[in-house]
Amino acid sequence: MKTLRYLIALAFVALTLNGAHAAATLLPNGEQCFQALAPTSGGPGTTGTGFVGLLGPIVGGSGGTSGTYGGVALTGGSGTGVTANITVSGGAVTAVAILNPGSQYVVGDVLTTASGNIGNVTGFSISVSSVYINQSLAGGTVTYYYPNTTTYKQTWFNSDQAAIHQNTNPVQLDANGCAVVYGTGSYRQILKDSLGNTIWDQTTTDTSAYNSTFWAGLAAGTPNAITVTDPGFNATDGTIINFIAISTNTGATTLTPSGIGPYSILKSTTAGPVSLTGGEIVQNNVISVIYSESNAAFILLNTAIQSPSGSSAPLCGAVGFVAINDTGTPNTSIDITSTSALTISSTGLALNRSNVSLTLNLQTNGINGLDTGSLTANTIYNIWLIDNGAAIASLASTSYTAPTLPSGYTYKCRVGTITSTAGSILPGFVIRGNATNITNSAIVVHTVTGGNCNGANYQVLTISQLPITATQGIGNLIVIAGQVIAISQTQAVTPYLDGTGLSGSASLNIPFIFSIITPQQVTYCSTSTSNSFYVNGWYESVNVH
Repeated sequence: MKTLRYLIALAFVALTLNGAHAAATLLPNGEQCFQALAPTSGGPGTTGTGFVGLLGPIVGGSGGTSGTYGGVALTGGSGTGVTANITVSGGAVTAVAILNPGSQYVVGDVLTTASGNIGNVTGFSISVSSVYINQSLAGGTVTYYYPNTTTYKQTWFNSDQAAIHQNTNPVQLDANGCAVVYGTGSYRQILKDSLGNTIWDQTTTDTSAYNSTFWAGLAAGTPNAITVTDPGFNATDGTIINFIAISTNTGATTLTPSGIGPYSILKSTTAGPVSLTGGEIVQNNVISVIYSESNAAFILLNTAIQSPSGSSAPLCGAVGFVAINDTGTPNTSIDITSTSALTISSTGLALNRSNVSLTLNLQTNGINGLDTGSLTANTIYNIWLIDNGAAIASLASTSYTAPTLPSGYTYKCRVGTITSTAGSILPGFVIRGNATNITNSAIVVHTVTGGNCNGANYQVLTISQLPITATQGIGNLIVIAGQVIAISQTQAVTPYLDGTGLSGSASLNIPFIFSIITPQQVTYCSTSTSNSFYVNGWYESVNVH
């Protein structure tokens, strides 16, 4: 159950800091009364240092353009921040009304402003005669905003925070300068007197926000721009927010609690806090962050480890993997299914998906298409599963190790290969697990040259359309009667595919599996130039079943 965080009552008191300005003092819940702004001790003659309360005689100057000039910043003296509405008549300043009383001024300070601010009057000045504003702010208002914004933030006149108990914004002060105000978290408060003059503009908070821990439940937003509901967050140093990640981040990431922010999420390193790079926040993990005031950011407390052992990443792969020609566009597209698939990021983080179903179109580029280029003839394409932390997709690439990933995708796994035909289309094929089978025609046909099959004249056949990652080939031999052919990885093997004994011109069609020790190369011999060697598929060195 979420604990209600109250905005405590406020009163404005003297500060003992170096220089006075209005302060929000933390008091029990109840009525808030906005009273006098008092100076601190010190100053000439112990008159204090503080706000510009009363002004002395005006030195009006001359040469100005008549008019009323609003919000003019006054300079000079010991303090800062004072502004005023200034009236010029007959070329000289005739009236000065304080708008914002500033802070750290002392009695006797002489104030002025740039000539251009007041119609080019020259020679204007005025002195401070009091740094005490001794009055209740009867009939004034207090406007409540989210900190550092001009966006209204709701307050209530009852601690139950019911909709029927919402305050108006701004809140109207009564004849004693008081109002009942409850709230959650931090607020920017702008206090004005009954004439609309700004008395001060500052941030205040409720006591429950300090050193607090909040459970935000399931997060929202996007992988790299996370939002959570925590109405009590007020950027207090040490505040901890816990939430469940709705997706895995792919780069620098921000967190926005209940509309406050966004704030960057950083991770701790030996070089100090740095931005996230992707994979540190993993979908469905419970994430803890702590707010650091000095960094004006959240620091990630529980960075994901690379594997359950914490030492090395698991292998990527797939279970129940099938890839086959798409029924609608079989020449250019591939339908991919898998009961589960595990992809790995460049930092070794793993991401698992279930019930994968995708269509890979080799006539397009990007997600579920070719990484670059176009579908060309007699080319081997690697099939990849990729993920951006939010969803899995597919990709085709001529690269066996480093496909060009679409923006935001940092997870990948190679799951198979297929080759195009001489007509720049896909053959009929099916991939089940790590086995690729061509179903409508052989990919490669080689007429083997004659030689001595007693071990002296074995030759090397290079099959360029076999993947370099193939460990075994699926072949087919057409052996003419009375001839001998042998396929081996050694040069001293007894011929084992022999057409001797066939009658007439009959031939023997022999399917077989052959080993591939040197990538794309097979050693063979034949006693005839008429024997033919077909390649109909291969087994891949991929972690797919």
